[in-house]
Amino acid sequence: NHVVPDGMSMPTFVAQLNLIADISELFLRSQLTYLELHRAQMSSAVMMTLANKLLEDVTAKAGLSMEDSEHRVVRSIIETARKLTQSDRCSVFLVRDKTLQAYFGGNTSGKPVSVSLNTGIAGHTAQTGETVCLRDVYADARFNQDIDRATGYRTDTMLCMPVVHQGVVVAVAQ
Repeated sequence: NHVVPDGMSMPTFVAQLNLIADISELFLRSQLTYLELHRAQMSSAVMMTLANKLLEDVTAKAGLSMEDSEHRVVRSIIETARKLTQSDRCSVFLVRDKTLQAYFGGNTSGKPVSVSLNTGIAGHTAQTGETVCLRDVYADARFNQDIDRATGYRTDTMLCMPVVHQGVVVAVAQ
């Protein structure tokens, strides 16, 4: 014998239980996504603090031009971010007037590439200061597929965060 609330048929009761189970699953999935994003943001915040300290230390050393210091710091940020987020690739976009100077980690040439400030998710983050977390970048119209085509790499997921100095977005970590 099954206990069904008075006045309710078994099929209605089962349908309500299934609905409750579906809602519970959605809730748990959204909580898991939130926790994953929170972990990534916390890791990125630590990485940004380290990057700022590294920039201060590197530029304070005598004999290095600002360009050399910047290049070394960006490479260090990319490698640290990649390890910290357990990603196979990371990029840093430095804000330069109306362009972004893009440094790509992973199996790329290592030379910076200039892209429009209005381009892609990095451009959106640079302009708005918003953190963007995507599970499927190709489902987002802001995603710039040109970089994937040029490098032969296929991006699946993305966390894109602003690097803010004195209230101004100076770079984007992706």
